Amino acid sequence: MRSVQYVSVGRRFVAVLIDSIILGAAGAPFADFKSVQTSYGTSYSINYHGGAFLGIIGIWLVYYTVMEATLGGTAGKMVMGIRVVQEDGSKCTWQGAIVRNLLRIIDGFFVYLVAAILVWSSPTRQRLGDRAADTVVIKKGTNAGMGSGMGGTGSAATMNWPTSAPPGGVAIPPPPPPPPVGPPAPGPGDRPNL
Repeated sequence: MRSVQYVSVGRRFVAVLIDSIILGAAGAPFADFKSVQTSYGTSYSINYHGGAFLGIIGIWLVYYTVMEATLGGTAGKMVMGIRVVQEDGSKCTWQGAIVRNLLRIIDGFFVYLVAAILVWSSPTRQRLGDRAADTVVIKKGTNAGMGSGMGGTGSAATMNWPTSAPPGGVAIPPPPPPPPVGPPAPGPGDRPNL
């Protein structure tokens, strides 16, 4: 059994950069691009005003929430081999995804410096959103065997990236435990060697 590997700031920051590129491209049609000639050259700016700004915030929140609740991670997290799970190792719930991403607004202060400080100070590498939502960010596949989790999903098969559901949507029971390792226990007829 692999031990759980909680993810610190580095991989998470790269994942956020990847997601920011994706979301920046999605929000480009709503942006107001300007170029201004100055004595030093041309200055460029990108602005979001009024409803466009609120729309972009909404797109970001929906993207993070839906991806984490349904797939366990955003595109950036998948590329980096990390995922979001509940503290007990089960799949991230809708409630967990909503809470952790609403608090992303606070975690994101000072270019995610608030989140970084909280992650560095937590033994399970949780930012404010994770603490409130009872979620953790781990390396993909390292939560196998953490516990039964929500809905009885404790087997290694169900703790990795989602797979297609079996016909009828019935959960497949976990595999039986492996046989014990080591020499067999002495039986009643066994005599010790002298």
